[in-house]
Amino acid sequence: MPVQQTSHIDDTKTDDTAGSVSGTFPTTFTQALVTFEDNSCRWRSGGTDPTAVIGTRQDPGDKVFFGGNDYADFMRGFSYINLTPGSNASVQIAFLTGFDRA
Repeated sequence: MPVQQTSHIDDTKTDDTAGSVSGTFPTTFTQALVTFEDNSCRWRSGGTDPTAVIGTRQDPGDKVFFGGNDYADFMRGFSYINLTPGSNASVQIAFLTGFDRA
């Protein structure tokens, strides 16, 4: 089965507020591509929000790829925080189905 994009979420966080991604997650997907835009961020998954010093740091233009059926719940617990007070940061998440590398 060829890889196909099935859904997309565009989410923005203002100032330095952490939180989960707003939007509708697809029922099933085998890959997710997260692109960080505008400002540096930190992210976590698993129900605990990141802080300005805790979480994986990503800078504008960074991309993170999650491949495998087991990442659905992981992505539903994904949250991030903008590290640049007074401005916005956003993530673009592309959800894909098809080839499963896991």
